[in-house]
Amino acid sequence: MLGAKKIAIDGQKQIILDGHGLDGHGLRYSGEDLTLTGFTIENWGGAGILLTAGHAEISDSEIRGNLRGLMGFGTGFLYLHDSVISDNRRSGVWLENAYYPAVYESTIENNGASGVYFGPGCQFGMADENVIRSNRDFGVAISPQSKWIEVRGNSMKGNGQLGIDFALDLMTPNVADDSARPVPNAPVITSATYDPVAKKTIIFGHVDLRKPADVGYYGPLVDVYSSAALDAHGIAQGEQMLNYRADYGNSVAVNFHTGDFTYIHNGDLTGRYVSATYKGCHFDGAEAAPPIL
Repeated sequence: MLGAKKIAIDGQKQIILDGHGLDGHGLRYSGEDLTLTGFTIENWGGAGILLTAGHAEISDSEIRGNLRGLMGFGTGFLYLHDSVISDNRRSGVWLENAYYPAVYESTIENNGASGVYFGPGCQFGMADENVIRSNRDFGVAISPQSKWIEVRGNSMKGNGQLGIDFALDLMTPNVADDSARPVPNAPVITSATYDPVAKKTIIFGHVDLRKPADVGYYGPLVDVYSSAALDAHGIAQGEQMLNYRADYGNSVAVNFHTGDFTYIHNGDLTGRYVSATYKGCHFDGAEAAPPIL
């Protein structure tokens, strides 16, 4: 257990914390500021890393074969990036009451529950630009008691349930007005057609836009993905993001008044599935049924 207020350790890919199945956590930290890079933490009966307070940055590390990969309770400004979280018996990343947790540019695969779980009390979280695949349950699971969670730009496939699940209820139905609930309406792809002359794929869709009841600024963003296969629920999880990702704008043209959107892809997507996610003021949606070209 690490208890100092501020700790920074660079393992330089030389430090391995192997629990050999012992019933405990690989590393537990309850101080104010932890920076950890270049570690391998594996084979613990508890979490590979357990964070119970403070700020932490974990990077360039492998956390595998534990009960859970990384667990965080009450952390603030957690940054987990450029790491591999794999083959843990339950969730790869499990967070509760976390403020500004960010999981990005990592590979999260083959875990025994969800790849990333945002539990009750999580606020202003993100899981962006990761490879999230072959986890037993959801790619990213988000509790209805969490708020303002962003999920964008990930490559997802082969997860046992949905790629992204808000409210832990599988398919969340769209409603006439979603402004007062934490789960936004999901976008719907209405058509996707390849033009062999222009050598472009034209994608049309629609999302029912409503300004969330408790925000002052509203800027909806739609991201479009293609996938080679559907999951067990008939949904394309989003294997490849087609448009470029930007914080406040992107290449998908969205009509803020009607909710209609258009994206033109340079290339032939024939035989692939197309899906979309919707983000507005930190809201995301990713449960739309895709067409096959």
